[in-house]
This record gives sequence, structure tokens and C-alpha cells, in this order.
Amino acid sequence: MLVIYPGSFDPFTLGHEDIVKRASSSFDEVMLAVSEDNAKSSLFSVSERLEMAKIIAEKYINVSFATYQGLTVDFAKANNTNFILRGLRDTSDFDSEAQNALMNKTMNNSIETIFLISSKNVREISSTNVRQILSLNGDVSNFMSDQIISYIKSLKI
Repeated sequence: MLVIYPGSFDPFTLGHEDIVKRASSSFDEVMLAVSEDNAKSSLFSVSERLEMAKIIAEKYINVSFATYQGLTVDFAKANNTNFILRGLRDTSDFDSEAQNALMNKTMNNSIETIFLISSKNVREISSTNVRQILSLNGDVSNFMSDQIISYIKSLKI
């Protein structure tokens, strides 16, 4: 069974990696779906975020990656899956993700959203905060893997 794990992944944090690692042992295939349509103000380009997804996917035999535009439900249908994976850090994540899941279900009744609660050791990590730390040249070593940090340093942002 294929599950799509969509997101902006701007940047890819240890929290995202936690979800990927756990999902890769629960599903036949996990696809990291990097959204090109992003209401957030991105620090990294789509191609840079895709490269980060590739770095993570290379750690697992059953994790792939792709970019997409438009609705996640349409991307899921185009990839012949009915399963969308989302990570939850806290109750505010649950509130917004549950609303998105219900909207997706309304648009396509065959779509199921599966939630994984973030592990305790990465629950406080948010991409928004990591972007801010990066923009102020702060230390992100507690929030991102060494491979992703090395990649970002190679960009010289």
C-alpha cells in the first residue's frame, strides 16, 4: 500500500524524518510529496526542497519523492492511492489537520488521512521556527539531520 506524505518540507526537519522513518516500516511505499503550491513564505526553492526529500528518501528502500501542484487529493488519485499521511505535534496541529482531512474526504470520498503523532523527542520542532533560526544564522543541529544541514550549507544561503 502506498501512502503519500505531502508537505512543503521547508526545510526538512528531524520531525519530518521521524514520520518518514516510522511510516516506512508501516507501509509498503511512502512517497514524499513536495508541494509547489505553498501559502507559506518559502526559504528554499522547490528544487532545493525536492533535493532534501531525495536525501531523506535515499535512507529507505521504500521511500520515493516527487513534487506536485494543485490539490493533494488529485495528486493521490493520479498516483493510485487513497492514503494521505500527516504528522501531528500537538492539539493545534490536530485541529487544522482534521479540518483538512475532512475537506479532502468531501472532495474525494475514497481518501483516508492517517495521522502519526510525532515522537516526544521531536515534538517541539517546527519548520517555521527552523527557517527563522536559519535566517538568523543560528545553530539548527538539534532540529535537522547532519545530511540536510550539509546540503543547506552547500547552498550558501
